Amino acid sequence: MPAELLTDFNPSLVALAEMRSLVKDAPGIWRLHSAANWAGVGRCHYHSNHVPIIKTIDDETLVKVNIGIGSQVELRIRYPPRPEVDSPIIIFLKRGIPTAMQNGSCIKHLALGANATAVEIDYRLSKHNGYPHPIHAVLAGYDWARANLAHSRGHSRELKMNTKPSKIGVCGELVGGSLATMLALTECFYTPADLEPQGISALAVGNAILDWTALTPSDTTENDSQGGIFHTIGDFPKDANDESFSGNGLCNIREAFFPKAESYFDPFASPLLFFRTPTSEIPNRAVASTEDSLLNGGLEDQSTLVLPAKKRRSPRKYPPTSSNLLLPWTRVEVGKGCILKDQAVDLIEMMRKSFRRLEVERTANAKAAVRRDFELVEREGIGLWDEEHMLEIGGWFSETLRKP
Repeated sequence: MPAELLTDFNPSLVALAEMRSLVKDAPGIWRLHSAANWAGVGRCHYHSNHVPIIKTIDDETLVKVNIGIGSQVELRIRYPPRPEVDSPIIIFLKRGIPTAMQNGSCIKHLALGANATAVEIDYRLSKHNGYPHPIHAVLAGYDWARANLAHSRGHSRELKMNTKPSKIGVCGELVGGSLATMLALTECFYTPADLEPQGISALAVGNAILDWTALTPSDTTENDSQGGIFHTIGDFPKDANDESFSGNGLCNIREAFFPKAESYFDPFASPLLFFRTPTSEIPNRAVASTEDSLLNGGLEDQSTLVLPAKKRRSPRKYPPTSSNLLLPWTRVEVGKGCILKDQAVDLIEMMRKSFRRLEVERTANAKAAVRRDFELVEREGIGLWDEEHMLEIGGWFSETLRKP
Protein backbone atom coordinates (compact mmCIF):
# COMPACT_ATOMS: atom_id res chain seq x y z
CA MET A 1 0.00 0.00 0.00
CA PRO A 2 1.43 3.42 -0.86
CA ALA A 3 2.87 5.48 1.97
CA GLU A 4 0.39 8.31 1.37
CA LEU A 5 -2.52 5.92 1.98
CA LEU A 6 -1.02 4.81 5.26
CA THR A 7 -0.60 8.37 6.49
CA ASP A 8 -4.13 9.29 5.43
CA PHE A 9 -5.43 6.28 7.34
CA ASN A 10 -3.75 7.35 10.57
CA PRO A 11 -1.38 10.30 11.02
CA SER A 12 0.53 8.47 13.74
CA LEU A 13 1.87 6.07 11.11
CA VAL A 14 3.92 8.72 9.33
CA ALA A 15 7.19 7.37 10.71
CA LEU A 16 6.42 3.82 9.65
CA ALA A 17 5.07 4.92 6.30
CA GLU A 18 8.37 6.58 5.47
CA MET A 19 10.20 3.29 5.90
CA ARG A 20 10.16 0.99 2.90
CA SER A 21 10.19 -2.57 4.18
CA LEU A 22 12.25 -5.28 2.57
CA VAL A 23 9.50 -7.77 3.21
CA LYS A 24 7.16 -5.95 0.83
CA ASP A 25 8.85 -7.99 -1.89
CA ALA A 26 7.04 -11.09 -0.62
CA PRO A 27 3.35 -10.97 -1.66
CA GLY A 28 0.87 -10.81 1.16
CA ILE A 29 3.27 -10.63 4.09
CA TRP A 30 2.30 -7.14 5.24
CA ARG A 31 -1.18 -5.73 5.43
CA LEU A 32 -2.99 -2.84 7.04
CA HIS A 33 -5.24 -3.78 9.94
CA SER A 34 -8.49 -1.96 10.54
CA ALA A 35 -8.72 0.69 13.22
CA ALA A 36 -11.03 -1.59 15.19
CA ASN A 37 -8.14 -3.97 15.83
CA TRP A 38 -5.05 -1.85 16.11
CA ALA A 39 -3.73 1.05 14.11
CA GLY A 40 -0.42 -0.06 12.69
CA VAL A 41 1.29 -2.12 10.09
CA GLY A 42 0.89 -5.84 10.74
CA ARG A 43 1.87 -8.87 8.73
CA CYS A 44 0.24 -12.03 7.49
CA HIS A 45 1.68 -14.98 9.36
CA TYR A 46 3.35 -17.97 7.76
CA HIS A 47 1.27 -21.12 8.05
CA SER A 48 3.05 -24.48 8.04
CA ASN A 49 0.57 -27.07 9.26
CA HIS A 50 1.60 -30.68 9.85
CA VAL A 51 5.30 -29.87 9.64
CA PRO A 52 7.17 -33.17 9.98
CA ILE A 53 9.74 -33.65 12.71
CA ILE A 54 12.90 -34.62 10.87
CA LYS A 55 14.91 -36.31 13.60
CA THR A 56 16.19 -36.06 17.15
CA ILE A 57 19.91 -35.95 17.87
CA ASP A 58 21.45 -35.43 21.30
CA ASP A 59 18.15 -34.30 22.82
CA GLU A 60 17.61 -31.76 20.04
CA THR A 61 14.52 -31.95 17.81
CA LEU A 62 14.91 -30.82 14.20
CA VAL A 63 11.92 -29.38 12.33
CA LYS A 64 11.69 -27.92 8.83
CA VAL A 65 9.34 -25.01 8.21
CA ASN A 66 8.21 -23.87 4.78
CA ILE A 67 9.00 -20.27 3.84
CA GLY A 68 7.66 -20.37 0.32
CA ILE A 69 7.65 -22.57 -2.74
CA GLY A 70 10.79 -24.69 -2.64
CA SER A 71 12.25 -22.87 0.37
CA GLN A 72 12.54 -24.04 3.97
CA VAL A 73 14.22 -23.09 7.21
CA GLU A 74 15.34 -25.61 9.81
CA LEU A 75 14.59 -25.21 13.50
CA ARG A 76 16.58 -26.91 16.25
CA ILE A 77 14.64 -27.28 19.50
CA ARG A 78 15.90 -28.19 22.96
CA TYR A 79 13.35 -28.54 25.75
CA PRO A 80 13.88 -27.37 29.35
CA PRO A 81 15.82 -29.79 31.55
CA ARG A 82 13.25 -29.30 34.35
CA PRO A 83 9.80 -28.86 32.72
CA GLU A 84 7.43 -26.54 34.56
CA VAL A 85 4.21 -24.75 33.80
CA ASP A 86 5.84 -21.36 33.30
CA SER A 87 8.77 -22.38 31.10
CA PRO A 88 9.46 -19.56 28.62
CA ILE A 89 10.69 -19.87 25.04
CA ILE A 90 13.99 -18.39 23.86
CA ILE A 91 14.74 -18.00 20.18
CA PHE A 92 18.42 -18.01 19.23
CA LEU A 93 19.80 -16.57 15.98
CA LYS A 94 23.35 -17.48 15.00
CA ARG A 95 26.06 -14.96 14.13
CA GLY A 96 25.55 -15.20 10.38
CA ILE A 97 29.18 -14.20 9.80
CA PRO A 98 31.58 -17.17 9.99
CA THR A 99 34.10 -16.62 12.76
CA ALA A 100 37.13 -18.50 14.00
CA MET A 101 35.48 -18.51 17.43
CA GLN A 102 32.16 -19.74 16.03
CA ASN A 103 29.68 -20.59 18.77
CA GLY A 104 28.45 -24.15 18.55
CA SER A 105 25.30 -25.58 20.07
CA CYS A 106 24.29 -22.49 22.03
CA ILE A 107 20.73 -23.60 22.61
CA LYS A 108 21.91 -26.32 24.99
CA HIS A 109 23.37 -23.71 27.33
CA LEU A 110 20.44 -21.33 26.84
CA ALA A 111 17.96 -24.06 27.77
CA LEU A 112 20.04 -25.02 30.79
CA GLY A 113 20.68 -21.46 32.01
CA ALA A 114 17.06 -20.37 31.63
CA ASN A 115 15.32 -23.73 32.18
CA ALA A 116 13.43 -22.85 29.03
CA THR A 117 12.68 -24.20 25.60
CA ALA A 118 15.43 -22.93 23.30
CA VAL A 119 14.83 -22.72 19.55
CA GLU A 120 17.51 -21.96 16.99
CA ILE A 121 16.24 -20.66 13.64
CA ASP A 122 18.95 -21.75 11.22
CA TYR A 123 18.53 -18.98 8.65
CA ARG A 124 20.87 -18.94 5.65
CA LEU A 125 22.93 -15.91 4.72
CA SER A 126 25.55 -15.74 1.98
CA LYS A 127 26.21 -14.22 -1.43
CA HIS A 128 23.58 -16.57 -2.83
CA ASN A 129 21.10 -16.16 0.06
CA GLY A 130 21.21 -12.44 0.76
CA TYR A 131 18.61 -10.09 2.17
CA PRO A 132 15.63 -10.26 2.48
CA HIS A 133 15.82 -14.09 2.68
CA PRO A 134 17.05 -14.13 6.33
CA ILE A 135 14.12 -11.91 7.34
CA HIS A 136 11.56 -14.27 5.81
CA ALA A 137 13.29 -17.28 7.40
CA VAL A 138 13.30 -15.72 10.88
CA LEU A 139 9.65 -14.62 10.63
CA ALA A 140 8.58 -18.09 9.44
CA GLY A 141 10.51 -19.81 12.22
CA TYR A 142 9.12 -17.44 14.84
CA ASP A 143 5.55 -17.94 13.64
CA TRP A 144 5.93 -21.72 13.84
CA ALA A 145 7.49 -21.63 17.32
CA ARG A 146 4.82 -19.29 18.66
CA ALA A 147 1.99 -21.32 17.15
CA ASN A 148 3.30 -24.77 18.13
CA LEU A 149 5.27 -24.22 21.34
CA ALA A 150 3.98 -21.14 23.11
CA HIS A 151 0.65 -22.62 24.25
CA SER A 152 2.13 -25.82 25.69
CA ARG A 153 3.44 -24.61 29.01
CA GLY A 154 6.39 -26.67 30.16
CA HIS A 155 6.30 -28.52 26.82
CA SER A 156 5.88 -31.83 28.55
CA ARG A 157 3.14 -34.43 28.27
CA GLU A 158 2.88 -34.50 32.06
CA LEU A 159 1.88 -30.83 32.12
CA LYS A 160 -1.53 -29.63 31.04
CA MET A 161 -2.08 -27.28 28.15
CA ASN A 162 -2.55 -23.63 29.10
CA THR A 163 -4.48 -21.04 27.12
CA LYS A 164 -2.11 -18.34 28.31
CA PRO A 165 0.92 -18.33 25.99
CA SER A 166 4.49 -18.70 27.20
CA LYS A 167 6.61 -15.60 27.29
CA ILE A 168 9.12 -15.41 24.47
CA GLY A 169 12.62 -13.96 24.31
CA VAL A 170 15.04 -13.66 21.41
CA CYS A 171 18.82 -13.34 21.26
CA GLY A 172 21.71 -13.34 18.80
CA GLU A 173 25.10 -11.94 17.87
CA LEU A 174 26.37 -9.91 14.89
CA VAL A 175 23.89 -10.45 12.01
CA GLY A 176 21.83 -12.64 14.33
CA GLY A 177 21.72 -9.72 16.75
CA SER A 178 20.44 -7.49 13.97
CA LEU A 179 17.69 -9.96 13.07
CA ALA A 180 16.84 -10.51 16.75
CA THR A 181 16.43 -6.76 17.25
CA MET A 182 14.26 -6.49 14.15
CA LEU A 183 12.05 -9.34 15.39
CA ALA A 184 11.76 -7.96 18.92
CA LEU A 185 10.92 -4.41 17.82
CA THR A 186 8.21 -5.50 15.38
CA GLU A 187 6.70 -8.41 17.36
CA CYS A 188 6.52 -6.92 20.88
CA PHE A 189 2.70 -6.95 20.95
CA TYR A 190 0.65 -6.80 24.15
CA THR A 191 -3.01 -6.63 25.15
CA PRO A 192 -3.86 -3.05 26.18
CA ALA A 193 -6.33 -4.11 28.87
CA ASP A 194 -3.94 -6.06 31.11
CA LEU A 195 -0.55 -5.38 29.47
CA GLU A 196 -0.21 -9.12 28.88
CA PRO A 197 2.51 -9.85 26.30
CA GLN A 198 1.40 -11.52 23.09
CA GLY A 199 4.76 -11.51 21.31
CA ILE A 200 8.41 -10.89 22.18
CA SER A 201 8.94 -9.88 25.82
CA ALA A 202 12.75 -9.80 26.10
CA LEU A 203 15.73 -9.16 23.84
CA ALA A 204 19.44 -9.89 24.36
CA VAL A 205 22.05 -9.19 21.69
CA GLY A 206 25.82 -9.19 21.47
CA ASN A 207 27.86 -7.01 19.08
CA ALA A 208 24.76 -6.63 16.92
CA ILE A 209 25.05 -4.96 13.51
CA LEU A 210 22.26 -2.48 14.09
CA ASP A 211 22.94 -0.01 11.29
CA TRP A 212 24.57 -1.21 8.08
CA THR A 213 24.34 2.35 6.70
CA ALA A 214 26.76 3.66 9.33
CA LEU A 215 29.60 1.34 8.26
CA THR A 216 32.28 3.05 6.19
CA PRO A 217 35.49 1.71 4.65
CA SER A 218 38.67 2.61 6.50
CA ASP A 219 41.74 4.07 4.81
CA THR A 220 43.95 2.25 7.26
CA THR A 221 43.65 -0.98 9.23
CA GLU A 222 45.50 0.50 12.22
CA ASN A 223 43.33 0.27 15.36
CA ASP A 224 40.59 -1.14 13.14
CA SER A 225 41.58 -4.78 13.02
CA GLN A 226 40.45 -7.48 15.38
CA GLY A 227 42.66 -10.40 14.47
CA GLY A 228 41.47 -14.00 14.50
CA ILE A 229 37.76 -13.30 14.20
CA PHE A 230 36.69 -13.95 10.61
CA HIS A 231 37.02 -17.52 9.43
CA THR A 232 37.69 -18.05 5.73
CA ILE A 233 34.80 -19.60 3.85
CA GLY A 234 34.40 -19.82 0.11
CA ASP A 235 30.92 -18.33 -0.04
CA PHE A 236 32.03 -15.01 1.41
CA PRO A 237 33.86 -12.14 -0.32
CA LYS A 238 37.62 -12.56 -0.37
CA ASP A 239 38.37 -9.17 1.19
CA ALA A 240 36.22 -10.04 4.19
CA ASN A 241 38.16 -13.23 4.89
CA ASP A 242 41.36 -11.59 6.08
CA GLU A 243 40.90 -12.85 9.65
CA SER A 244 39.95 -9.32 10.76
CA PHE A 245 36.86 -7.77 12.26
CA SER A 246 37.17 -4.36 10.62
CA GLY A 247 35.20 -1.63 8.91
CA ASN A 248 36.59 -2.75 5.56
CA GLY A 249 35.66 -6.37 6.21
CA LEU A 250 32.11 -5.54 7.28
CA CYS A 251 31.62 -3.24 4.29
CA ASN A 252 32.67 -6.02 1.93
CA ILE A 253 30.32 -8.44 3.64
CA ARG A 254 27.55 -5.86 3.35
CA GLU A 255 28.08 -5.67 -0.41
CA ALA A 256 27.72 -9.47 -0.58
CA PHE A 257 24.59 -9.64 1.58
CA PHE A 258 22.67 -6.80 -0.08
CA PRO A 259 22.22 -6.89 -3.88
CA LYS A 260 21.08 -3.24 -3.84
CA ALA A 261 22.41 -0.44 -1.67
CA GLU A 262 18.93 0.80 -0.76
CA SER A 263 18.19 -2.57 0.83
CA TYR A 264 20.36 -1.94 3.88
CA PHE A 265 18.69 1.45 4.38
CA ASP A 266 15.56 -0.48 5.36
CA PRO A 267 14.88 -0.61 9.12
CA PHE A 268 14.21 -4.35 8.94
CA ALA A 269 17.87 -4.74 7.96
CA SER A 270 19.20 -1.83 10.05
CA PRO A 271 16.93 -1.73 13.15
CA LEU A 272 18.37 1.55 14.46
CA LEU A 273 16.48 3.20 11.59
CA PHE A 274 13.21 2.47 13.36
CA PHE A 275 14.26 5.22 15.77
CA ARG A 276 16.15 7.65 13.53
CA THR A 277 17.00 8.49 9.95
CA PRO A 278 20.30 7.29 8.42
CA THR A 279 23.34 9.52 8.56
CA SER A 280 23.85 9.45 4.79
CA GLU A 281 21.95 9.27 1.53
CA ILE A 282 21.61 6.00 -0.38
CA PRO A 283 24.72 5.47 -2.55
CA ASN A 284 24.15 5.64 -6.29
CA ARG A 285 25.98 4.73 -9.46
CA ALA A 286 27.01 7.38 -11.94
CA VAL A 287 28.30 6.86 -15.43
CA ALA A 288 31.86 8.08 -15.72
CA SER A 289 32.69 10.67 -18.36
CA THR A 290 34.45 9.76 -21.58
CA GLU A 291 37.56 11.47 -20.28
CA ASP A 292 37.54 9.37 -17.12
CA SER A 293 36.97 6.26 -19.21
CA LEU A 294 40.00 7.07 -21.32
CA LEU A 295 42.09 7.68 -18.23
CA ASN A 296 40.95 4.33 -16.89
CA GLY A 297 42.14 2.65 -20.06
CA GLY A 298 38.85 2.04 -21.82
CA LEU A 299 36.26 3.76 -23.99
CA GLU A 300 33.25 1.88 -22.61
CA ASP A 301 30.95 3.50 -20.07
CA GLN A 302 31.88 2.53 -16.57
CA SER A 303 29.78 2.72 -13.44
CA THR A 304 31.52 4.22 -10.44
CA LEU A 305 30.16 4.33 -6.95
CA VAL A 306 29.31 7.84 -5.81
CA LEU A 307 29.86 7.94 -2.05
CA PRO A 308 26.88 9.41 -0.20
CA ALA A 309 27.10 12.78 1.51
CA LYS A 310 26.67 12.86 5.26
CA LYS A 311 23.44 14.31 6.60
CA ARG A 312 22.03 15.20 9.98
CA ARG A 313 20.13 12.47 11.80
CA SER A 314 16.49 13.06 12.64
CA PRO A 315 14.51 11.12 15.27
CA ARG A 316 11.59 8.87 14.36
CA LYS A 317 8.72 8.13 16.71
CA TYR A 318 8.69 4.41 17.40
CA PRO A 319 6.59 2.59 18.35
CA PRO A 320 3.66 4.60 16.97
CA THR A 321 1.36 5.84 19.72
CA SER A 322 -1.69 3.99 18.41
CA SER A 323 -0.01 0.60 18.00
CA ASN A 324 -0.15 -2.27 20.50
CA LEU A 325 3.64 -2.44 20.67
CA LEU A 326 5.55 -2.27 23.95
CA LEU A 327 9.34 -2.27 23.82
CA PRO A 328 10.76 -5.48 25.35
CA TRP A 329 13.12 -5.85 28.29
CA THR A 330 16.49 -5.37 26.61
CA ARG A 331 20.09 -6.34 27.29
CA VAL A 332 22.65 -5.14 24.75
CA GLU A 333 26.19 -6.47 25.10
CA VAL A 334 29.20 -5.18 23.20
CA GLY A 335 32.95 -5.65 23.39
CA LYS A 336 34.96 -2.64 24.57
CA GLY A 337 37.22 -3.15 21.56
CA CYS A 338 34.45 -3.74 19.03
CA ILE A 339 33.84 -1.27 16.20
CA LEU A 340 30.08 -1.75 16.69
CA LYS A 341 30.13 -0.25 20.18
CA ASP A 342 28.65 3.11 19.11
CA GLN A 343 25.65 1.37 17.55
CA ALA A 344 24.96 -0.51 20.80
CA VAL A 345 25.08 2.72 22.79
CA ASP A 346 22.75 4.43 20.29
CA LEU A 347 20.15 1.66 20.50
CA ILE A 348 19.97 1.72 24.29
CA GLU A 349 19.74 5.53 24.39
CA MET A 350 16.96 5.59 21.80
CA MET A 351 14.98 2.79 23.44
CA ARG A 352 15.20 4.57 26.81
CA LYS A 353 14.06 7.83 25.24
CA SER A 354 11.17 6.10 23.47
CA PHE A 355 10.07 4.41 26.70
CA ARG A 356 10.20 7.69 28.64
CA ARG A 357 7.84 9.15 26.04
CA LEU A 358 5.51 6.19 26.56
CA GLU A 359 5.57 6.68 30.34
CA VAL A 360 4.60 10.34 29.95
CA GLU A 361 1.74 9.43 27.60
CA ARG A 362 0.42 6.69 29.90
CA THR A 363 0.56 9.00 32.91
CA ALA A 364 -1.28 11.73 31.03
CA ASN A 365 -4.00 9.24 30.08
CA ALA A 366 -4.24 7.79 33.61
CA LYS A 367 -3.08 4.37 32.43
CA ALA A 368 -1.27 1.79 34.52
CA ALA A 369 2.49 2.14 34.74
CA VAL A 370 4.72 -0.40 33.01
CA ARG A 371 8.22 -1.57 33.90
CA ARG A 372 11.09 -2.04 31.50
CA ASP A 373 14.90 -1.98 31.76
CA PHE A 374 17.28 -1.26 28.89
CA GLU A 375 20.71 -2.47 29.91
CA LEU A 376 24.08 -1.93 28.24
CA VAL A 377 26.83 -4.41 29.17
CA GLU A 378 30.43 -3.86 28.02
CA ARG A 379 32.73 -6.88 27.86
CA GLU A 380 36.49 -7.00 27.58
CA GLY A 381 38.02 -7.27 24.11
CA ILE A 382 35.64 -8.14 21.29
CA GLY A 383 33.17 -9.76 23.66
CA LEU A 384 31.86 -12.63 21.53
CA TRP A 385 29.69 -15.07 23.45
CA ASP A 386 31.05 -18.44 24.54
CA GLU A 387 29.42 -21.26 26.52
CA GLU A 388 29.84 -19.44 29.83
CA HIS A 389 28.26 -16.30 28.40
CA MET A 390 25.33 -18.29 27.01
CA LEU A 391 24.62 -19.69 30.47
CA GLU A 392 24.69 -16.13 31.79
CA ILE A 393 22.34 -14.93 29.05
CA GLY A 394 20.05 -17.87 29.87
CA GLY A 395 20.02 -16.81 33.52
CA TRP A 396 19.05 -13.27 32.51
CA PHE A 397 16.19 -14.60 30.39
CA SER A 398 15.05 -16.85 33.26
CA GLU A 399 14.78 -13.91 35.64
CA THR A 400 13.33 -11.48 33.09
CA LEU A 401 10.72 -13.72 31.47
CA ARG A 402 9.44 -14.90 34.84
CA LYS A 403 8.67 -11.42 36.08
CA PRO A 404 4.96 -10.90 36.85
